[in-house]
Amino acid sequence: MTEGISDITYLKCAIRSRAAHFPSLITPRDGKDEPNVGFLNPSGTSRSILDLGNGASGQNKLINEYENRLKRYRNLPLDNPVIVLCDNDDGPKEVFKTAAKKNGKPVDKTTTDPFYHLGHNLYLMKVPEGAPPAMKDIEDLFLSAVLSELFDGKPFNKKKEHGDHTAYGKVAFADKVVRPKASSIDFSGFDTLLERLAACVADYAIRSAPPTVVPKAAAAAVGAP
Repeated sequence: MTEGISDITYLKCAIRSRAAHFPSLITPRDGKDEPNVGFLNPSGTSRSILDLGNGASGQNKLINEYENRLKRYRNLPLDNPVIVLCDNDDGPKEVFKTAAKKNGKPVDKTTTDPFYHLGHNLYLMKVPEGAPPAMKDIEDLFLSAVLSELFDGKPFNKKKEHGDHTAYGKVAFADKVVRPKASSIDFSGFDTLLERLAACVADYAIRSAPPTVVPKAAAAAVGAP
């Protein structure tokens, strides 16, 4: 679950581009490498059905209510992790506070854990903070040459969602720059984020693995002098 729909485009393109480095995040399908990570597309329908708001506020609500929502269901397969991805800036301040309560350890703009397990199959993951830790948006993972691309003669402003007469925003950046030029864009700046994603998926695979059952005969043999 990302903060915005543009983040999904960035991540899908980055995973495909860096497939050789992160094979666990890819599934070959019809001759193409496709991300084996599912994304929640923010829409009116998803917000209505899941009762979630936009951006960081929606993420905070999900984290805060997740355990109580699970109590409504008798059968909980929870086969895969649910990963909340947020920028490392002031926007998800309340997300960090809620995550810290769930995780039992500090979560803020200066913490650098690859991910934070929040109970059940729920995780929080931040855009890598850099060294030393600093405020980072997911757009900061692109090279400056990509961020300086003009569209309709206007510069990109990562603080704008849809842009205006002075600059274009994140939606146009994702749809008109990143997606059509994905094959030529250097996505190596996303490697640390993708490492965190792969590690998070691997962590849940270990947590959710059924316990190993040792046959009684084998257990007796192990315990024999």
